[in-house]
Amino acid sequence: MKVTTREARSVNPIARQSLPDAIAVQLRESIFYGAFTDGDPIVQEAIAEEYEVSRMPVREALRQLEGQGLVVLKTHKGAIVTSMKKEKVSELFDLRALLECDILARALPHFGPSDAAAALGTPGIMARSERAKVSQASFATSTQSVYGFIGARRAR
Repeated sequence: MKVTTREARSVNPIARQSLPDAIAVQLRESIFYGAFTDGDPIVQEAIAEEYEVSRMPVREALRQLEGQGLVVLKTHKGAIVTSMKKEKVSELFDLRALLECDILARALPHFGPSDAAAALGTPGIMARSERAKVSQASFATSTQSVYGFIGARRAR
């Protein structure tokens, strides 16, 4: 059996996550996909039972979501899903556009002709041009794909 290096096989490493991080990802996706809407409570006990974990990792996941502005933690009430005002969303997209342009400007000198063809096959590159048609969750996923593509090219 021939053993090859990860680079030769072009296999991406498996992302390791702590339990709170994994729960936060699942809850964030649930919020983005509309399973929870503005004002909905997220009950720690129910989430812990659903994921078959104790309340401690759920509590930590909710703290992460609070830090990201997706929930508000209220004493004796638990976590409540929040919504962002249109102005805040607009401001975040403007800031994100500035950052992404800077990232792209820094990455482009490292790209070659074969990278253009590879970029067209990257999920998200094409979706980015149709931003209005992309949901928050798929937009986040496409952004991860784009950054992953740029990061992989930069590492070479």
